[in-house]
Amino acid sequence: MRLQNRILFKLHEVHLGICKTKTRARSLFYWKGLDKDIEEYIGNCAVCNKFRSENTKDPMICQEDPNLPFEKVACDILDYGKDTYLVLVDYYSGWLELNYLSSKTSSQIIKILKVIFSIHGIPKQLVADNMPFNSNEFQNFATDWEFVLTTSSPRYPKANGLAEKGVSIAKSILKRSDEGKVDKQLMLLEYRNSAIIGS
Repeated sequence: MRLQNRILFKLHEVHLGICKTKTRARSLFYWKGLDKDIEEYIGNCAVCNKFRSENTKDPMICQEDPNLPFEKVACDILDYGKDTYLVLVDYYSGWLELNYLSSKTSSQIIKILKVIFSIHGIPKQLVADNMPFNSNEFQNFATDWEFVLTTSSPRYPKANGLAEKGVSIAKSILKRSDEGKVDKQLMLLEYRNSAIIGS
């Protein structure tokens, strides 16, 4: 196997897609035709072709931009197969947290959020869909930990667009991990280590 093919294999091992793979490759390597080789390599990837989505854009909902990482975060629940995950996305950096939930109860979500907050700090604002985030237990948690809880309209869940995008990315990571037989945590690590396109 020629060296360039080995590099392409390692760059694309976690199936991040053409744009992220190009960005990562350009920061580490150069050879004539690098972009074309990446496009061709990924274009022939069975895992990526199976999960390739149409790049349709929903209309943007205007949100006030935070000034610091983890000042404002979005949160949602993802059901994947028999498993349930808590997805949290930082508005400032796009950092993605994906944590397994043993149940969808407020107490289980609070337990996971306490761990995340102990690592990244307590946000000023958490944006979430309604249940179970609007329960009394969760509202007490927000009061005790001194952050503002903003819930989106039940009739318009896209108001929490960043969380919905995070769920979409997390679902893609889980699907590609299962299909490509790559460790989910390794895929999450590689996603976090890649540039966010468009920022």
